[in-house]
Amino acid sequence: MLKWFLRRQIGAFERTWNYDASYIREMIDADPRAVMAFAKVQGLGRYRKDVPLAAHRAAGIVAAPQSCPRIKAEDVDSSPHLANRPNLRGTPTR
Repeated sequence: MLKWFLRRQIGAFERTWNYDASYIREMIDADPRAVMAFAKVQGLGRYRKDVPLAAHRAAGIVAAPQSCPRIKAEDVDSSPHLANRPNLRGTPTR
């Protein structure tokens, strides 16, 4: 039952985001409880307690792989959420 539920959730995720999650399917086949533990660990990345939202998002953008074609330094520099904060090059945005 757990494997069926996890496969269904992964299938919905793959269709929604057009993403190949075959590695998670392999984890489900090997150990479904490992997938659940993996999902819990991913939640740690969303924890921010008292960190301001803009700083948290900026850290996430900087931590993103440099090869990601969707994120460009120019896009981040012009973000209104990061106004008056250092941009990726270390100079103020405004």
